Amino acid sequence: MNDVGGFDETLGAGSREGFMSGEESDLVLRVLEAGHRLRYDPSLVVLQDEPRDDLPPDFSQKMAGYGRGFGRLFKQHGLSRTRFEALLLRKRVGSVARSMRGKADLAAADRAFIRGAREGFRVWQ
Repeated sequence: MNDVGGFDETLGAGSREGFMSGEESDLVLRVLEAGHRLRYDPSLVVLQDEPRDDLPPDFSQKMAGYGRGFGRLFKQHGLSRTRFEALLLRKRVGSVARSMRGKADLAAADRAFIRGAREGFRVWQ
Protein backbone atom coordinates (compact mmCIF):
# COMPACT_ATOMS: atom_id res chain seq x y z
CA MET A 1 0.00 0.00 0.00
CA ASN A 2 2.81 2.41 0.74
CA ASP A 3 4.07 2.53 -2.84
CA VAL A 4 0.63 3.41 -4.24
CA GLY A 5 -0.22 5.98 -1.56
CA GLY A 6 -3.37 4.51 -0.06
CA PHE A 7 -6.78 5.98 -0.75
CA ASP A 8 -6.98 9.15 -2.85
CA GLU A 9 -8.80 11.61 -0.60
CA THR A 10 -9.98 13.66 -3.59
CA LEU A 11 -12.31 10.74 -4.37
CA GLY A 12 -15.15 9.42 -2.25
CA ALA A 13 -17.86 10.65 0.07
CA GLY A 14 -15.64 13.28 1.68
CA SER A 15 -14.32 14.71 -1.58
CA ARG A 16 -14.26 18.50 -1.61
CA GLU A 17 -13.99 18.43 -5.41
CA GLY A 18 -17.34 16.63 -5.79
CA PHE A 19 -15.95 13.31 -7.04
CA MET A 20 -18.06 11.36 -4.55
CA SER A 21 -17.18 7.78 -5.56
CA GLY A 22 -14.44 5.65 -7.02
CA GLU A 23 -11.94 5.59 -4.17
CA GLU A 24 -11.98 1.80 -3.84
CA SER A 25 -11.77 1.19 -7.59
CA ASP A 26 -9.01 3.77 -7.92
CA LEU A 27 -6.96 2.06 -5.23
CA VAL A 28 -7.42 -1.35 -6.87
CA LEU A 29 -6.39 0.03 -10.27
CA ARG A 30 -3.30 1.75 -8.84
CA VAL A 31 -2.27 -1.44 -7.04
CA LEU A 32 -2.58 -3.40 -10.30
CA GLU A 33 -0.82 -0.67 -12.30
CA ALA A 34 2.08 -0.86 -9.82
CA GLY A 35 2.48 -4.54 -10.69
CA HIS A 36 0.98 -6.02 -7.55
CA ARG A 37 -1.52 -8.85 -7.39
CA LEU A 38 -4.83 -8.88 -5.60
CA ARG A 39 -6.72 -11.79 -4.12
CA TYR A 40 -10.48 -12.18 -3.94
CA ASP A 41 -11.77 -13.26 -0.54
CA PRO A 42 -15.51 -14.07 -0.62
CA SER A 43 -15.67 -14.07 3.18
CA LEU A 44 -15.16 -10.29 3.24
CA VAL A 45 -18.45 -8.45 2.99
CA VAL A 46 -19.13 -4.73 2.83
CA LEU A 47 -22.58 -3.47 3.74
CA GLN A 48 -23.86 -0.01 2.92
CA ASP A 49 -27.06 1.33 4.35
CA GLU A 50 -28.70 3.01 1.39
CA PRO A 51 -32.40 3.87 1.56
CA ARG A 52 -34.50 2.64 -1.35
CA ASP A 53 -38.06 3.35 -0.23
CA ASP A 54 -38.05 6.87 1.16
CA LEU A 55 -35.26 8.63 -0.67
CA PRO A 56 -33.73 11.71 0.94
CA PRO A 57 -34.43 14.99 -0.91
CA ASP A 58 -30.79 15.29 -1.99
CA PHE A 59 -30.55 11.76 -3.44
CA SER A 60 -30.23 12.91 -7.07
CA GLN A 61 -27.51 15.36 -6.05
CA LYS A 62 -25.71 12.53 -4.27
CA MET A 63 -25.96 10.34 -7.37
CA ALA A 64 -24.57 13.17 -9.52
CA GLY A 65 -21.53 13.25 -7.21
CA TYR A 66 -21.16 9.48 -7.53
CA GLY A 67 -21.32 9.90 -11.29
CA ARG A 68 -18.59 12.57 -11.19
CA GLY A 69 -16.30 10.13 -9.40
CA PHE A 70 -17.16 7.38 -11.88
CA GLY A 71 -16.39 9.61 -14.87
CA ARG A 72 -13.14 10.82 -13.37
CA LEU A 73 -12.06 7.25 -12.63
CA PHE A 74 -12.53 6.21 -16.25
CA LYS A 75 -10.59 9.18 -17.61
CA GLN A 76 -7.87 9.18 -14.95
CA HIS A 77 -6.97 5.55 -15.58
CA GLY A 78 -7.39 5.65 -19.36
CA LEU A 79 -10.17 3.09 -19.26
CA SER A 80 -12.17 2.35 -22.40
CA ARG A 81 -14.36 5.23 -23.57
CA THR A 82 -16.53 2.66 -25.35
CA ARG A 83 -17.06 0.78 -22.09
CA PHE A 84 -17.79 4.07 -20.31
CA GLU A 85 -20.47 4.97 -22.86
CA ALA A 86 -21.93 1.44 -22.74
CA LEU A 87 -22.30 1.63 -18.97
CA LEU A 88 -23.99 5.02 -19.23
CA LEU A 89 -26.34 3.67 -21.89
CA ARG A 90 -27.25 0.84 -19.55
CA LYS A 91 -27.97 3.40 -16.82
CA ARG A 92 -30.11 5.40 -19.27
CA VAL A 93 -32.15 2.32 -20.19
CA GLY A 94 -32.62 1.67 -16.47
CA SER A 95 -33.83 5.24 -16.04
CA VAL A 96 -36.45 4.78 -18.75
CA ALA A 97 -37.57 1.48 -17.22
CA ARG A 98 -37.87 3.08 -13.78
CA SER A 99 -39.92 5.91 -15.24
CA MET A 100 -42.25 3.42 -16.86
CA ARG A 101 -42.69 1.65 -13.51
CA GLY A 102 -43.59 4.90 -11.79
CA LYS A 103 -40.25 5.33 -10.01
CA ALA A 104 -39.67 8.91 -11.12
CA ASP A 105 -37.34 9.71 -8.20
CA LEU A 106 -35.01 6.80 -9.03
CA ALA A 107 -35.17 7.63 -12.75
CA ALA A 108 -34.14 11.21 -11.93
CA ALA A 109 -31.27 9.88 -9.81
CA ASP A 110 -30.08 7.74 -12.74
CA ARG A 111 -30.14 10.76 -15.03
CA ALA A 112 -28.22 12.78 -12.44
CA PHE A 113 -25.58 10.02 -12.27
CA ILE A 114 -25.22 10.11 -16.06
CA ARG A 115 -24.83 13.92 -16.09
CA GLY A 116 -22.31 13.69 -13.26
CA ALA A 117 -20.34 10.96 -15.02
CA ARG A 118 -20.07 12.98 -18.21
CA GLU A 119 -18.99 16.03 -16.21
CA GLY A 120 -16.42 14.07 -14.20
CA PHE A 121 -14.96 12.65 -17.40
CA ARG A 122 -14.90 16.06 -19.06
CA VAL A 123 -13.32 18.08 -16.25
CA TRP A 124 -10.63 15.65 -15.10
CA GLN A 125 -7.20 16.61 -16.46
